[in-house]
Amino acid sequence: MNKAVLIIVFNRPDKFRKVLEPLKIVKPPRLYIAADGPRKNNKNDKIKCKETRDIVKEIDWECDIKTLFRDNNIGCEKSISSSVSWFFENEEDGIILEDDIVGDITFFSYCEKLLDYYKNDERVMHIGNNNVHDNNSLDSYYFCSIGNPWGWASWKRAWKYFDLGLSKYSYDEIKNSINNIFDDEIFRRFWIDCGFYMKTNTEKAVWDMSWIICMMINNGLSVYPNQNLITNIGFDDSATHCISSDNRYSNLQTQQLKELKYLNEVGRNKYMDSKIMVEFYGQKPLNIKEILNDLDRLNFIINETINKIVWLIPIKSIRNNVRNHIKNKLKSIKPNNYPVDL
Repeated sequence: MNKAVLIIVFNRPDKFRKVLEPLKIVKPPRLYIAADGPRKNNKNDKIKCKETRDIVKEIDWECDIKTLFRDNNIGCEKSISSSVSWFFENEEDGIILEDDIVGDITFFSYCEKLLDYYKNDERVMHIGNNNVHDNNSLDSYYFCSIGNPWGWASWKRAWKYFDLGLSKYSYDEIKNSINNIFDDEIFRRFWIDCGFYMKTNTEKAVWDMSWIICMMINNGLSVYPNQNLITNIGFDDSATHCISSDNRYSNLQTQQLKELKYLNEVGRNKYMDSKIMVEFYGQKPLNIKEILNDLDRLNFIINETINKIVWLIPIKSIRNNVRNHIKNKLKSIKPNNYPVDL
């Protein structure tokens, strides 16, 4: 392969070795290794961080190795995003892996070919992977507005739009861009809330969510293959975010991309955007029909309950007065199209 690869590591030497296994086969000519410093007063970090960094000495294929080893810990989000910035200060494009992302061999050729094919297409900003989102398509890949950060590739021309705290973008830019992309109000609210949170709480900004929002603001698209090309081996207690080994995305089986057929058109796949929102982010779309059905069921329950209570009143005139009083009260708080039928 001809593209450079960035690997972002920390304190997991065993996982770093596994990430390197397919790279020993594809042999990238330039390898960038970035590592955050050990956390303060953490003796285990000092040991494990050193072990992880020493693995660089085991790389035995001919390649140019550059390292960014920090003395002090700056935290996961700043460490990853600043490492990517460092990478693109030296490269026009390339592939980015974290220390728990193991790619199938075909993942690297997939990234390399698409990096060249969409090199000058400003609409395409991110090349990601699948994580088993079934597209029911014979195409090699599709486009979405959401970029998966578990094994990805990009260009310097795209990363220039990144801003961890979204300080270069206004609240209106965030809101309007997201509203233009998603039709569903639940999806809109999810990303608008994320964007507003990042902008308001800069120190707590999550790098990959900020990156996705930056792409949305700049009308960027992400490429997804129709097969899963990476596996995440990091779901355990050593992880920063994904600690549950029972997670459905833990240690997924990879597939080989047999053939890469380029699409004739660049366009967002709305169906797959929705599918990713549901499956990956757990956001259920707003279903008006379900809401109306729920209101019908609630209306029926209220009527039945009140009728049973009212009929316990033995005197008819009092019973009718009570029924009318309750009916008028409920009508005043319910929508006109959901009258209480007493």
